[in-house]
Amino acid sequence: MTKSLFVAIIILALGACQTTGPKTPVVTKLDGGITSTILTIPVTEGNYVKAEMFLPPASEPVPGVFVLPTYYVNAFNRPEQFDRLYAIELAKLGYATLIPNLNHHGARAYHPKYGPDILAISQWFRGRPEVMDDRIGSVGFSMGAYHSTRLSTVDPTTRAVIGYYGPYDNSSFTPWSADRDVSSVNTAQMVNGAILLLHGQEDDETRVQMATAYRQKLTEAGKTVELVVYPGDTHRFDRGPSDVMRGADRTPAGNLYRLNPADRDDAWRRTTDWLKKYMY
Repeated sequence: MTKSLFVAIIILALGACQTTGPKTPVVTKLDGGITSTILTIPVTEGNYVKAEMFLPPASEPVPGVFVLPTYYVNAFNRPEQFDRLYAIELAKLGYATLIPNLNHHGARAYHPKYGPDILAISQWFRGRPEVMDDRIGSVGFSMGAYHSTRLSTVDPTTRAVIGYYGPYDNSSFTPWSADRDVSSVNTAQMVNGAILLLHGQEDDETRVQMATAYRQKLTEAGKTVELVVYPGDTHRFDRGPSDVMRGADRTPAGNLYRLNPADRDDAWRRTTDWLKKYMY
């Protein structure tokens, strides 16, 4: 990454990061009886995080599952439409889902304070009357996969984590030593729940070696872990390029994003099977 590109990303992220106050929830009814609520959630140090929650039409509390987005949310202060649709599909399967905008520490995407913030969000989520209070799960994409592993280290009620192409070793992504200390590979012994890792063999942004190294650390720590590597697949194999790339399949840094529909569908099946196995 060039210095100018790094500076540009920092400026963009700082501009998008907005510490907000409490806001009146906005509730919308969706097809299939799903309810969407856009709201703010209190975290540490008086901050609030914007989030969207999807609830299924259930008469009893249901398991809660985070859907944690890519770095896109840091740059544009909103998740991609793919993330919303993913959360809605999980809600149709009977899960309460939550997409928080975890970008309030600006350019420090791996800030150690995200740990207690994610715990505060999880406690709020599990405190909802619609959500079971003794179990939580998370599906994360790229940066969101890292945040999902952080959740598993701070919340002992974590039952299942699914990480798509995550930066589990952040040593090449952050100059701050405190951030590297809470890298997934350095906190594997603290993990709660079962971890499923889904990664493309040809990922040139978060290389598959990160996933294999994390699996090894988890195995050594006696944790439940499975790694699925998709031959020929790139970063974002489940969704392809983002909308801001305007049809290009490579980022300004040269990383390739290419959708593989068959592997997207296989990853979805594995994800739902994993949640069903460990969340109930």
